[in-house]
Amino acid sequence: SSPSLTLSEDNSLEVSFDPKKQLFFGKKIGSDDGRVATLVQNEIIAPYQYIIEKFRTPVTNFREKQYVTMSEGFIQEIKFSGQGIVVQVENRAKKNQYGVFVNDWSRSTGERIVLPPDVGNQWESVVKGLKVEFYPDETGAPKFPSLLDTANPDAILDVTISNGHKIRLSIYPVWESGTETWRPVRRQFPPYLDESVTWMKEESFQNLVNAVMKVKSASRYERPNQKIQ
Repeated sequence: SSPSLTLSEDNSLEVSFDPKKQLFFGKKIGSDDGRVATLVQNEIIAPYQYIIEKFRTPVTNFREKQYVTMSEGFIQEIKFSGQGIVVQVENRAKKNQYGVFVNDWSRSTGERIVLPPDVGNQWESVVKGLKVEFYPDETGAPKFPSLLDTANPDAILDVTISNGHKIRLSIYPVWESGTETWRPVRRQFPPYLDESVTWMKEESFQNLVNAVMKVKSASRYERPNQKIQ
């Protein structure tokens, strides 16, 4: 969808280009009137400013920090096992007239009920907000504990995306390092990939538990009657 550029000589004959070569214009960022351009193998390319800036940062900045990422669809199911409880919710989201998914949460453990929208959406928001604070080789990372294959996690969070992809977070006992408290986390994409252990803040884990407990104790949601205009 980039704009195109056509050139012609003073006799109005158009200059022909190799159809495989294109000239791209970077998007204007804020008050910056300039465009970022560079010459690569005798071809001019003009990428977005933020792409150029990424290459000026440490290579570790390219890593994905969010534990739960999705490029399409919606979160279809969330299940939390730990702290002596099991809580699971299902989402039957549907698109509205603007093509945006609107969540419809229900609790499928204990008394099966439709959840108040804010309760289900809060848990979803907390899950999407969980992020890696440190990878083991990053500068400033706490000294990682040695987790044996037989180590038991304190909690397991399972997330199913509407496209069928699954993400599992195994969250291990709290670990103190300096003045901070952390949770070792292992992320898996069953049945394809198991990642190395990363660090999550204890505060993030407690926010997750709080959202889970609100879902566990939520009362049945009664949808308001819609009056015909």
